[in-house]
Amino acid sequence: MVCQACENLTVNRLFSRGCEHDPKTSEWKQAGYLILHHSYEALEAAAADGCENCQSFHLRFIDACGDVQALRRRMELLSESHDNSLPIIAWMHTEPDGGEKRKRMIHQLYLQVGSEPWKPGVDHLNIAFRICAPRAYSQDNHPHEFRFRFIYFDKDLGSDENFQVVRGWIQDCSINHKETCPLITDNELPTRLINVGPADGSEEPRLIQPSKGEKGRYLSLSHCWGVSTIKERLTTTLATLGLRLKSIPMSLMPANFYDATVITRKLGYRYLWIDSLCIIQDSAEDWEAESQNMGNIYMNASLTIAAAGAKDSDGGMLRDDYRVEDMGAQLGQPARWLFQDRRVLNLYQFAEAKPKHTPVSEAEDNNTRNKSTSGHLKIHEGERSEIVSLEPWFSFSDKEENWYRCTVVGPLGYRGWCLQERLLSHRILYYGVRQIYWQCASSRQAADGEILPFSARTSFRSVGSEATESPDLLGLKRLHRPYNLDSSTIETRKKIRTKIYRTWHSIIFAYVNRRLTKQTDKLPALMGMARIIHELTGDTYVAGFWRKNLLVSLIWTHTASSVREYDLQRISESYYIQRPQWEQEKARLEGPSWSWASADFVDRIDFWADRDEEYAVRVWTEQDAEILEVVTDCVGLSDFGRVRSGRLTLRGFTYPRWDVRTSGWDPMDFLSSWNFGFCPQSPWNRVMDDTSRADLVLWDYWPRQKLSSTTRMLLHACLWLICLFKPVFWHGLYYSGSGPKPEKPSCPACMKYLCVHMLSLMDRNPSDAVRFKSGKTVYEVTLWSLILEPVAGKEETYRRIGIAGKIEYVSEEEYRRLSSFDVGEKEVPKLFPTWKLKTMTII
Repeated sequence: MVCQACENLTVNRLFSRGCEHDPKTSEWKQAGYLILHHSYEALEAAAADGCENCQSFHLRFIDACGDVQALRRRMELLSESHDNSLPIIAWMHTEPDGGEKRKRMIHQLYLQVGSEPWKPGVDHLNIAFRICAPRAYSQDNHPHEFRFRFIYFDKDLGSDENFQVVRGWIQDCSINHKETCPLITDNELPTRLINVGPADGSEEPRLIQPSKGEKGRYLSLSHCWGVSTIKERLTTTLATLGLRLKSIPMSLMPANFYDATVITRKLGYRYLWIDSLCIIQDSAEDWEAESQNMGNIYMNASLTIAAAGAKDSDGGMLRDDYRVEDMGAQLGQPARWLFQDRRVLNLYQFAEAKPKHTPVSEAEDNNTRNKSTSGHLKIHEGERSEIVSLEPWFSFSDKEENWYRCTVVGPLGYRGWCLQERLLSHRILYYGVRQIYWQCASSRQAADGEILPFSARTSFRSVGSEATESPDLLGLKRLHRPYNLDSSTIETRKKIRTKIYRTWHSIIFAYVNRRLTKQTDKLPALMGMARIIHELTGDTYVAGFWRKNLLVSLIWTHTASSVREYDLQRISESYYIQRPQWEQEKARLEGPSWSWASADFVDRIDFWADRDEEYAVRVWTEQDAEILEVVTDCVGLSDFGRVRSGRLTLRGFTYPRWDVRTSGWDPMDFLSSWNFGFCPQSPWNRVMDDTSRADLVLWDYWPRQKLSSTTRMLLHACLWLICLFKPVFWHGLYYSGSGPKPEKPSCPACMKYLCVHMLSLMDRNPSDAVRFKSGKTVYEVTLWSLILEPVAGKEETYRRIGIAGKIEYVSEEEYRRLSSFDVGEKEVPKLFPTWKLKTMTII
């Protein structure tokens, strides 16, 4: 029941009042308001008489103040500053829809004590509710000039209503996405599946082993294993395989498996694939065979169920305990989350520890604690009007779980194996803590009608700019359809291959933000996606890279570009990795030093040579390094799995590079400044003129100096004195300095390494031109190289320890020739003749 005031408070009247109000002619800058009650006492009286809306409003005002006594004191303070009684006013927040029909989008209902305009210094007492329309009414098929931002959804994720929503999403995808999403048809079944039994649950699930080539339809589960704290982890082993083939009692299943079984039955499917049950966990042979087929398993599944709100197998999916009031109690305390690490700031963290409501008072605690703070409104006048729901809206409700926070930075967003499960699934049903979400190649949906940014609504555009996402992350789905490269032009084939290789780099970019329980799974967890790239290109997979794109891929780094070699701070603290794997007693990783998979880093990787041809072009390709041989020693039979070691043999131009950085104790950067100032190979002392400038040097590890900082300082001082007086001793006491300048000497105080030139890139944007005071205009070309450390006892054998970009300038005339692919004679930088051409092996 509702009072007459709430009966008259309809969405239509609030919308009309909002449109009539002109904020330019009034101090009230919000939408036009209606008076709900002429005093707070009237609202309390209506609540006491049984008005459900007024009861909800009263409880929300109590929550806003803390307890009943605080509300009384607040009302007394407000009354003292006003001569008349304070009315309870109501208005709606709307925004332009931006759609074709130019409707207004309704967001929240606001209630305020008093009609004092919002302005700085005025402490208003107001509350807010989000307005949630019925799902059937949200289809924009009504005559009103507005539509609703939020859709009402059942908080019980296992309800029939939510399953009906899922069926609607599946049907919409099957009917309307035929060009982008494959039809749900019978596909080849995996080696093992769980037969979940009939929908009525009259039979226990059991493991089955379909015959080779048998086809059918099944669902797959994407989940975090975690550490089970309730039951023993349920897996299939050689010892339990026979038992699993007979029965898998649901009473033994952890929550994720139990709920996945229920979901499979409810959606009308018979088969379910769960990795821990369908792969024999203690059989290396079976694990290798099934992991190689993992990509096909998820691609062939009719739907992937993602336990996106569960950190472990006990988390479950069919939740019914979410309460926005509990969320608001924590979201209203920014100190609880504002300074927390990004990875901890997720909804599932908030929902675990449910705070009790702040006690309203000793007398009213029992009467108010269990009452709902939600309400409802009619859309228009009349007994047959549709009803919209009112749910509490808090100041920090934008931190609630949404599509992005659930699917990208939720528990699955940080699990390494789940990346290919996400990328290779045609359709994914996410179960969050708050609601369910949908993803396919053509749409992203949320049960509450969340409006995603336009760029994130399909797989064909960028999903976001957070570190866990990358440009065109889901573009791999487009590659599921084989390209007919033979019938295309050379230029088209080149663009297709470039797109494929850039997609692979995007996958690695997203992958390094995730975590693995076993570091030896670093490459196997990419196996399914690697097979897709291989099928599209026919290229050879080498330790996380592709043979035909290896020159570009080798210019990778996990070091931020801001960490340059000339930084004077304690540089060692800025590098993620202290020592390389080959120097550690118990190495966590395997593989060659030139592969990103061999470096123990997370959260960051950049491919500096992977540039779009619209912005950069490869030049001086005749001087590029020539890859002679690439050999990898794989663990097992698959070329896409673990790599024990590798050997890269190439021929290229080389030049020396000194590590001039200082590590260790350095008060006020004294030693760093001294070593930088007196080292002849320091970036401060390198020649910079109209032909070149300071190099970009990005090391993989901490400074690897063998001498102490103090010893290096003394050696640098002696070397500086020698360089200072050398011209005098050579030319006489009255040397004027007009003779030829001596070359920069080697530095015995710093570690000397070798750089091998890989490729050259030139920016194609004319605005990047450099103009000197002399009026000369030049353009930059970056000569990228690997920094190599010699391996003791092995001739011409090295390990990679960083990358370097030497910047050269070219004239405006040469820039035009290079950028237009002119086949005429091109200038070659004077550096190449001074460098030594060598053949070497990098391990």
